[in-house]
Amino acid sequence: MISVALGVFVILAALIFFVITPKYDATTRIQIDPSRNPLAVEQNGRGPELGDPAMDTEISILRSQDVARETVRRLRLQADPEFLELVSSRDQLRQTSDPALINAVAERIVHRLTVQRESTSYILEATFRSRDPVKSAKIVNMIAQVYLDARVGSLMRTSGRQSAWFKQRLVELEAEVRAADARLSTYRSRSGLGMGADGSVSNEQLAPLSTELATAEAAAAAARSNLTAARNEATSGGLDAVSAAGASQVTADLRRQRAEIVERMNEIVGRSGENHPETVMVRKQLAAIDAQIRDEAQRALSTLTAQASSADAQASSLRSAMRNLEGKQANYTRNSPVAESLLREAESKRAAYDRLAQLSLESTQLARDSIAHAEVVDIAEPPAEAAWPQKGLLLLLAGMAGAGAGFLSTEMLRSIKPNFRSVGDIEGMSGVALLTSVPNLEESEYGSDRSPADSLIRYPASMFAESLRNLQVSVEAACPAEPCRVIALTSAVPEEGKTTTALSFARVLAIGGAKTLLIDCDVRRASLRYLVSADRKPGLTDVLTGKANPVHAITTDDIEGLDMILMRAPDFSGTNYFGNGKMEALLEQFRKTYQFIVLDLPPMLGVADARFLSQQADATVLVVRWASTLAPAVSEALTWLRADGANLIGVVYTRVDPKAKAIGAYHHSKKYSNYYHTA
Repeated sequence: MISVALGVFVILAALIFFVITPKYDATTRIQIDPSRNPLAVEQNGRGPELGDPAMDTEISILRSQDVARETVRRLRLQADPEFLELVSSRDQLRQTSDPALINAVAERIVHRLTVQRESTSYILEATFRSRDPVKSAKIVNMIAQVYLDARVGSLMRTSGRQSAWFKQRLVELEAEVRAADARLSTYRSRSGLGMGADGSVSNEQLAPLSTELATAEAAAAAARSNLTAARNEATSGGLDAVSAAGASQVTADLRRQRAEIVERMNEIVGRSGENHPETVMVRKQLAAIDAQIRDEAQRALSTLTAQASSADAQASSLRSAMRNLEGKQANYTRNSPVAESLLREAESKRAAYDRLAQLSLESTQLARDSIAHAEVVDIAEPPAEAAWPQKGLLLLLAGMAGAGAGFLSTEMLRSIKPNFRSVGDIEGMSGVALLTSVPNLEESEYGSDRSPADSLIRYPASMFAESLRNLQVSVEAACPAEPCRVIALTSAVPEEGKTTTALSFARVLAIGGAKTLLIDCDVRRASLRYLVSADRKPGLTDVLTGKANPVHAITTDDIEGLDMILMRAPDFSGTNYFGNGKMEALLEQFRKTYQFIVLDLPPMLGVADARFLSQQADATVLVVRWASTLAPAVSEALTWLRADGANLIGVVYTRVDPKAKAIGAYHHSKKYSNYYHTA
């Protein structure tokens, strides 16, 4: 309340004294470095340079609507009251579509943004004006970041599109190369050119074959002439007259033997007569020799015939080969121009494919190595003094007056509406300890999550999480003899943040490594099911009435180690589920499995279930909403808990202003900011 009163008083004082709202300028400096641009090309041995038109282009990009719209989206400025002044009423705001609202806020962002070049350097100064110094620094830093992201994204997208085009074109060229090769191969096969380099028949191949053919034809003619002469000799003079046979050594020997036999026969006939046995025997020898001579002549004639046939066959073979080569030469002469054209086409497409493959590789490397050609050299810090108007001293006096008025207002409100704000408030009235103070999280701090409990999943080291760890330490300290394993959280009245605190506390226990079970015992509200992502399973009342097995009712949380038993739907039957011993038996069963069991009880006042359950828990914690819950309600709840014999170990403040005494005694809490991690 003091901070609120201080702010109101300062604003009122400013309106009264100055009638002008102070404005704060936050400036960030961005260096444009053309040497880091992978697309830049050096000329004349000098590094790449940017002229005035290029720098003006960068200024225009920084002040563009696209950069402004992305800044609005990232910082959710369409929900910022400072920029919602562009609509005149809340009704108009509800009727304004989200894109239109973003565009309208983006126009205000551009209007308040100033970008200028620092002298003739490559440094741009971007200045944003806002009535909030922290906001002015946050917005101008985000504008710079969006600008850098846009420059890198543009380079990457361009290179990416080039790479995708190259890949598609390579596939097409590869198909064209294969088609060209196939056409060349098919034509060569059909035209008989073969698959050689050119398929031609040269004169060097024809000349030796022509010589061999002439030699073979001459040899065949000579063989035929010898055969004809021999046949004529055999016809005119008999086989004995064949000169080719006489040239044989065998025939010469046989003729010599015959001459000797004739000479001997004449001698025997002259001495013994024609009929003498010796004469008969010699004549037989002569007849045998003559037969051998005729056989030898016949063999000589057969040899000449064979030689003539062989020579004719060889000449015929060479003539056939000669005609084949001449046919190939004529075929090549007719078809080679088309084949050469197809070959040049295939080689041209293959060369185009190779060139495009190299360009694709270079494009891919460029996309991988692309870096920003700009960087932030000075990050904007929240300005300490207003840029316009200069009213530091007067604002200081107004602040002091506002602080006093805030303190007086706080005391007056406390006297009119007693509630709890500090450690002394609760401990002085109840006599029980304040176990922890859970800070309030604005909606912007947990974004699209269902509740602040979900922020523990993303930021397990936040101030919110640390306050719940303090609760764990306080619970353990309150049970020194025997650990408190069943811990019940209740409140005096509804809307105290009890269910959110129970879920958050159970998650902190599970994050710490303890196997934990969270049970929704608020059967008439059954609100825990809206805060978690869980499968539809039997609820607690189904288990207690015997309709479902306890194991089948257990569902798991997003945090590992945390199980839950929820309510499927609110129950208004009036059945006494917790005063018949079944809940005690169920808790005893789960004690064997879980290290901690957290019970989300209904409020104490108006619902009897909480009184039954608080008696069955090892420890009971009363949840009190900071600066909201009335003291009489808390006092009555404490009286009932003590009368029922519950082990009340203390109170937890919820939704506490982080700047309040209950958290860290005003500005002292800021010293712990480096210990926490949040968005």
